[in-house]
Amino acid sequence: MKGKYVLVIFGVIVATFLAFIFHVYRKHLEQKDEAMIVLEKEIAFLRQKVARIQLAELEINLPKIFVITPTYARPVQKPELIRLSNVFRQVPNLHWIIVEDSRNETEVVRSILMDFPNNS
Repeated sequence: MKGKYVLVIFGVIVATFLAFIFHVYRKHLEQKDEAMIVLEKEIAFLRQKVARIQLAELEINLPKIFVITPTYARPVQKPELIRLSNVFRQVPNLHWIIVEDSRNETEVVRSILMDFPNNS
């Protein structure tokens, strides 16, 4: 009978020890995961910084490009200007001028130019 109690107590001690080891290991893994997340964010930030520096170096060596686009009010005006805007966003050192064949500035052209970088 006494041996049974010793065996039960020993089993409880082993189970408690294993639970403690599992808890410590899990905390260690969580800390490693948190450290990994921080490092991944730092790597992403540094990649963006390098890309900005490389782009800045390119822009220093590239001439300024001026693009003049004549336009007039028609059903496909907005989609065409949006398409051009998306293409021109990829070109560094570009200044886009839109010339409207209209007495007044239209909201379509104004909104597209306001969304285009480095234009006003």
